[in-house]
Amino acid sequence: MKTMAAGDDDEVAVMKVLEEEETAGEETIVMQQLHGGDHDDDDEFSLMRAVRKLDFWLLFFSFLIGAGTAVTAQNNLGQLGEAQSLTNVTVYVSLIGTMSSLGRLGGGVVSDYGVR
Repeated sequence: MKTMAAGDDDEVAVMKVLEEEETAGEETIVMQQLHGGDHDDDDEFSLMRAVRKLDFWLLFFSFLIGAGTAVTAQNNLGQLGEAQSLTNVTVYVSLIGTMSSLGRLGGGVVSDYGVR
C-alpha cells in the first residue's frame, strides 16, 4: 500500500484548485458567447454585436409590444371620443399626444441620468 507524503496532499489541493479555475473559465466563455461576444467594454458596441445579445431582443420585443399597444390606442382616441359623443375631441387627442411625448422624453431623461 502506498502512503502519501505531505507534499502529495499539497499537489492534490493545487490540482483541485486548477481544475476549479479551468471550469470557471469555461463557464465564463460560455456566458460570454451567450451574451454576444467577448468584449469587456459594454459602453459601445456595433449593431451586429447588439443583435446577437439576448438583452437586445428582450428590450426590442417588450418595447414593440408596449409602445405598439399605446400608439394604437392613441391613434383611435379620436374615433373613441366621437363614439362617446364628446364635443371637442381634437383638444382631448392633442392633450393625450402632448402628454405622451413629454412622458417619453421624461422616461429617457430618467434612464440616462437616473440609472447611472
